[in-house]
Amino acid sequence: MDYVKHFNLTDRPFKNTYDGRYFYRSAGAEAVFAALKAEDCPTLIHLKGLPKAGITSALRRLPVELRERFRTALILNPQMTLAEMLRQALTDFGHSHKFGPQSREEELLGYFQNSVSDFLAEGSRILLVVDSAEELSPAALAEFYGLMELEPEWRGRVYLLLGGSSEAPWPMVPDIMLDVRELTLPPLTPDETSEYVAARLKVAGGELCFSRSAVRALWEHSQGLPEAVNQLAERALIAAWSSGRGEVGPAQLKAARTSLDNPLTIDYEALEQGRDRHTPPAAGLQRGGRARNQRGRLGLSRGRLLATGLAVILLAAAGIHFFGPPDVAPVPAPPIETAAAGPPEGLPAPTATPAADNGAAEPSGAPSLPTPPPQVLSLPQGALALVVYQDLFMDQGRLLSRLWQGGARGAGLKGEIAAPVFKNGGLYLFGRPRGRNQNPMIFQYPPSRNAPRDEAKNLWPQVETLLPQNLLPVIVAKSADYNRARSAETEAAIADRVKAWVQSQQYRFPDTTAALYASSFQFFEVGRQARTIDREDFRAALNSEARTSGEVQLTTSQPLILQDPGQDNLVWAMFNLKYSSRLRNDLGIRLLVFEKSLLSQDNWLIVAELWLPERSLSGE
Repeated sequence: MDYVKHFNLTDRPFKNTYDGRYFYRSAGAEAVFAALKAEDCPTLIHLKGLPKAGITSALRRLPVELRERFRTALILNPQMTLAEMLRQALTDFGHSHKFGPQSREEELLGYFQNSVSDFLAEGSRILLVVDSAEELSPAALAEFYGLMELEPEWRGRVYLLLGGSSEAPWPMVPDIMLDVRELTLPPLTPDETSEYVAARLKVAGGELCFSRSAVRALWEHSQGLPEAVNQLAERALIAAWSSGRGEVGPAQLKAARTSLDNPLTIDYEALEQGRDRHTPPAAGLQRGGRARNQRGRLGLSRGRLLATGLAVILLAAAGIHFFGPPDVAPVPAPPIETAAAGPPEGLPAPTATPAADNGAAEPSGAPSLPTPPPQVLSLPQGALALVVYQDLFMDQGRLLSRLWQGGARGAGLKGEIAAPVFKNGGLYLFGRPRGRNQNPMIFQYPPSRNAPRDEAKNLWPQVETLLPQNLLPVIVAKSADYNRARSAETEAAIADRVKAWVQSQQYRFPDTTAALYASSFQFFEVGRQARTIDREDFRAALNSEARTSGEVQLTTSQPLILQDPGQDNLVWAMFNLKYSSRLRNDLGIRLLVFEKSLLSQDNWLIVAELWLPERSLSGE
């Protein structure tokens, strides 16, 4: 007899494999579905949540919820090749008969193109859904962006939903900028947890067999995350069955939690002799051979043995909770990685050199994770920035530098790297060359006659393999320059100015574009001499171009915003730019240097502009 029969159930109510019968429409899930059905929903949607929050279940539910508006294709494995993704999409569209096992990628792409065009002609919209988006490579993400606009008339009618963890940084494709709707699937509330448990038990043919205090404990232990609720609830049912109880109480919940956190090794000899005790792993291994022989003599079935063993584990765990742990030698905990610890207040004191530099052992106590530079450091998800502190942890001519990566909750530490001593502070741009055996492109702002190329080349091999894109900003300054409060207002103001710049370029508003610049500004392009440009001359040139350029196609990445560590009135904004018109085609990286106007505290004007064409990043 197992717990399913014990509680008069027809199925396991808390299995974590998806089954549409058990889907629970929480308030958070309902809000997500409503947002996707809205007419003003943009074509790019990010759905995020904590691990075990039920993102995958919500994504699997979408074809049912959105069937009146969308044709939906689910890509649940982000590691698929483009051909595999197209096969999956065609299968979800009901067109698997169009391709065979030997169909090539070009043929699959043609079938996909025809299918989508037919659906759009019928008035349907297309929704491409990708789960675990944080695992997508930038190349794969770029392929999805490409599938959204295979034909010009698809624009605004083919949607892409990326679902995944809100705790992991996502890759960034730098040459496209779309309006994004950020949606979050929150954990269940205490009341929703109670309804969730009752609903799943009802679908399995049973009634609520958890006490009110047990449901409360279930919510507290699981933090309202559905997958964690399922794990704990099923183990609690097993604990109640093994003890002959008809209801799950707090004791069974605690036993279930203990069995998850501290799994024990089963002593099969004790099982067969009726002793409900456990042994340390070494003892269990030593008696493994005799235990297997004894099991063979008794003729126990494997299923019954495993069920009985799990019951003993839960009972032993419950005994530990009520009577204390057995007298066994403590096992030393594994060393804690720096990246797993919580952030301290402020920067660490420069009292020791990192172990990675001098080979010294870790200091006693839990290591701490440094906080990001407190001044504006706005990194799009997946983007990287290296901060070189010129006075921290000096050791044999090497400095501590920290690599930060943009994520859902702001910049997160990706690693610590030994860096050379730079002669000049400021912002350095390191461009990844496309050709093999070529040096990286290096640019410094403010420009210096003595650009420290040797120092940059010494640093580049340590970070180039970590880049998800082809450019790395490096900020070099003393740590004291970072101890200013972060300004959300400044970040928002610069983001608005960049958006205004993009829109004025896109819709050919030359006067609006020129108004964003200072009365005179510097223009830099790699390989050419810097120029000082008068704003009125610039306005006249823009007006002339606007009259003859024709339609403009412009896409950009999300801006990467960095504040000059030494000057509060200077902020750098970097983004990738793809521009196409009748007159010219540009592809590369744009850097705008904003300076706060003396006439208005809220106004930022462009005082310098850097253009890095793709040819400069490809070694041409």
